[in-house]
Amino acid sequence: AMYDATIVDKAVHLVRDPFDNVVSRFHLKRNQKQGNATWLKAYPNSVEGFRNFCAYVNTRLHPAEEKFPVVGERSNANVLVKYRETIPC
Repeated sequence: AMYDATIVDKAVHLVRDPFDNVVSRFHLKRNQKQGNATWLKAYPNSVEGFRNFCAYVNTRLHPAEEKFPVVGERSNANVLVKYRETIPC
């Protein structure tokens, strides 16, 4: 989100290990799917469930991701797929 620069006095930048973010996304999604036994069975709270979740996430391309520039060039699905092959989740 963009804020009007005249209303912002200070900013705090949080830097996290990207793998911590991936694990947090997994736990958040599991919490959101508590009533869905099929989903919870496919993605149990285990190493295997986490890997299944990552495999599922890596097959999806959110429409907004197509608009993000990647290393100075206009990204497209092929560029993002190339990067996703080397970055888990």
